[in-house]
Amino acid sequence: MPRDTFHLPFGILLAGLVLAACGGVPEAELVPMGEEPTGTREAALCSGLSVTDLTLNGISTYQGEMAGNGAWTVSTSSNAARLEFYVDGVLRSASEEVGTPNTSGTISGSWYFSTTGIACGTHTFETRAYPMVISSSGSRTTCYESRRTLTRSVTEACPVAAYAFHTCVRKNSTTVECTGGAQGGTAPYTAYWKVGHSGTWFAGSMTQTFAYALNTPYYFQVKDATGAWLEGYFCMCSASSCNICS
Repeated sequence: MPRDTFHLPFGILLAGLVLAACGGVPEAELVPMGEEPTGTREAALCSGLSVTDLTLNGISTYQGEMAGNGAWTVSTSSNAARLEFYVDGVLRSASEEVGTPNTSGTISGSWYFSTTGIACGTHTFETRAYPMVISSSGSRTTCYESRRTLTRSVTEACPVAAYAFHTCVRKNSTTVECTGGAQGGTAPYTAYWKVGHSGTWFAGSMTQTFAYALNTPYYFQVKDATGAWLEGYFCMCSASSCNICS
């Protein structure tokens, strides 16, 4: 009885034998059609996402503490933002904020920042915002290539030494005129004068006229608006002129 036979071309059989001998088809070639490698999927997730707005309501320093706040908005398909805060180029803190949907389909939220240890002087504050996608399973994707940056210069005044100063000038053979001033403290100031070591302090004006007295000290000090005393010094006049003192 005749047999039904199925003949494979020799080339196909040979190719199968070679693949078997070499360990089979590489795994990369066995990826199901329609699936992308992980890196490709993540890139696609961030495609078209952006931070559409980043604002600053205010930033300031006081006694070594810097604080500020503002708002952010991300494009459709984002639902959160990562905020990074830098002072003079150094990362001080970061936060991930989930936003609130807007009628336009975008997502927006607020940011807050504070830190301590800020030296007096001028500093550069920088906020960097990145769009994020947070899935229902909790996975978090930050799109670092789509950031928006906001930069401001912030100055904290350095403390000024508080003191009073004055100069005295002989106007003629019988009169000395002294003019006082103050640095630091809180204006307005009240001037106080005293003539001689054993004299009595009295309130006067910043420019005061005295009778000339040889080698007699003219003392000056100031009380500021808070009631604090700003200590001064004294001037003495010789037979020809007065010493300039502060």
